[in-house]
Amino acid sequence: MKTWEEGKKNADETFKKELATKKEKLAAEQALQTRTFIVQKHVLEAVMKKRTEFMKDKAAPPAPGTPEGAASGTAAPPVSITPAPAAPGGKIEAVTPAIEVKLDPKAEPGKAGEAPAVPAPEKKDEPVKKTPKRRNR
Repeated sequence: MKTWEEGKKNADETFKKELATKKEKLAAEQALQTRTFIVQKHVLEAVMKKRTEFMKDKAAPPAPGTPEGAASGTAAPPVSITPAPAAPGGKIEAVTPAIEVKLDPKAEPGKAGEAPAVPAPEKKDEPVKKTPKRRNR
């Protein structure tokens, strides 16, 4: 386990290394400070905007008494969903309502409303062929 002094020594060494690399990077960037760079206009357009151009204008507030989104016509009416109370004991059951099926009494059996009969697959009495084993060379 590292002692506090060892941890401090390692942190100091790491800081000195990072400081040296950052000073080298700063010196390299300052050497390029005197140069003029030519860039395309579209590269700097986003950066050179004025503050007012960044801010979007707010839409006019709707007239009093109209619900939100009614002025634009795109918003759906608000919907509130309240969960059903849980059953006693924490057990939750799903109940599906019964459905009614009406059959035509005049229809012939086997035609409408019934699945067609599927013939059973034929059994073949052929022996199973064994493949010869391969030898490793």
